[in-house]
Amino acid sequence: NNHIIMSARGRGRGGRSPGGRGGGGGGRFARDEGPPAEIIEAGSVLHDCEAELVCRWTIPDKVPYFNAGVYLENKRKIGKVDEILGKVTEVFFTVKMDPGVLSKS
Repeated sequence: NNHIIMSARGRGRGGRSPGGRGGGGGGRFARDEGPPAEIIEAGSVLHDCEAELVCRWTIPDKVPYFNAGVYLENKRKIGKVDEILGKVTEVFFTVKMDPGVLSKS
């Protein structure tokens, strides 16, 4: 299966704050909150590159956000969004795999 599933917490277009990579998450710490209650198909895998996945974003009215959890259909977390690439009308993103998860699998 080559579909990428994410939590339903994607940002609408224009949700970026001025000055760079997006809004600050003051007070948020990197902790595993477990699988989200709702997940949606958000992209498709194009290929793996240097132990990461390169994916095409497939939700036209939203954009991915950095460090968003990426899940399989069974809600198993496989990694997080690392980089966001491309133009506004054709968004790509990379997934940094969690320890023990291989991008080729």
